[in-house]
Amino acid sequence: MLNRLLLYSHLLNRSNMMAKGSKFLMAFLFLFVGTFSVNAQKDVESFKAFVSSIYTDYISQGNQSYTEDDFRNLFVVDFQGTDVEVTIDGNVEVEDLDRDAMVNLYSLYQKATTLDINFSIAKYNTVEVKGSTGVASFEVNFELAKNGQTMSKGQQMVVLTAVKYGSSWKITFMNRVYVQSEVFKGACVCELLSGGNVYGSFLTVPEGASYQSANDRFEVVEVSNARLIKMNGSDMYPWNKETDQITTQDGKVIGEANLPETAIALILQSIYEDKCQSVVTK
Repeated sequence: MLNRLLLYSHLLNRSNMMAKGSKFLMAFLFLFVGTFSVNAQKDVESFKAFVSSIYTDYISQGNQSYTEDDFRNLFVVDFQGTDVEVTIDGNVEVEDLDRDAMVNLYSLYQKATTLDINFSIAKYNTVEVKGSTGVASFEVNFELAKNGQTMSKGQQMVVLTAVKYGSSWKITFMNRVYVQSEVFKGACVCELLSGGNVYGSFLTVPEGASYQSANDRFEVVEVSNARLIKMNGSDMYPWNKETDQITTQDGKVIGEANLPETAIALILQSIYEDKCQSVVTK
C-alpha cells in the first residue's frame, strides 16, 4: 500500500512538472512566433516603402533631385529586366534591360524638363519577403503632359524582385508591361507617295484612345528664282531656295529643309502641332 502511494505521488509530481514545462514551451513558442511575425511584417513594410520610393522619389517629375549614381545604386551590378510596351493600336515592342539602360532612361526623364511626368502605384497585388529576398507585383498609373495638356497615359504591370543588403534594398530583376490607354500627342507617322513633283501624304495622328488619318496632296512649284509648296491646291508655303526656309503665307518660319519629304513633314507638323510631337516619314 505504501509503495502504491509513493508511486502515485511520484507520477503526480512528474505530471505537474510536465504541465509546467508544456506551459513554458507554449509561452516560448508564442513569443518566438510573435516576434518572427512582427519582424516579417517590418520587412514587408520596408520593402514596400523601397518600391514606392522608386516612383515618388526618382521617376515622377519634381522629385528627380537624386543623381544618376544614386539611381544606379538601386540596382545590383548584374540587374536584368524586360520592358514590354503595348500601344493603343495593338503593336507590341519588347526591350531587354540592364543597369546601364535603366540609368539612361532615368537620365532622359531628368532632361525632359518641358514634360510633366507622373507615376503612381495604384495597388499592390502581391508583396512577399522570404529571408533577404523581396518579390512584389503591382500596378502603376502613368501620365505624360506638356503645358497642362495630356500627351499620353496608361498603366504598367510590374513584377520586381530585390535583395536586402543590411538595411538597403537593391533590385535584381524587373519586368514591366506598359499598356497605353490614351495618346493625345506623340510621334505621327507619315507615308509619302511621290510622282515627279507631286506627293500624296497619309498621316496617322493620335486621338485619345484611337488614331485618325489625314490625307493631303502636295506639289512643289518652281517659278524662276521662287519656289513654293502648294497643299491641296490652295494653301501656299514659300520655300526659299537660298536659305531652305519654309514659311507660312503670313511669314511665320516653319523650319528649314533641303528635301521635299523633309519640307512636307515640317508643314504637317506645324498644322498638327497640337497632336504631333514629331512627324516621321516613311
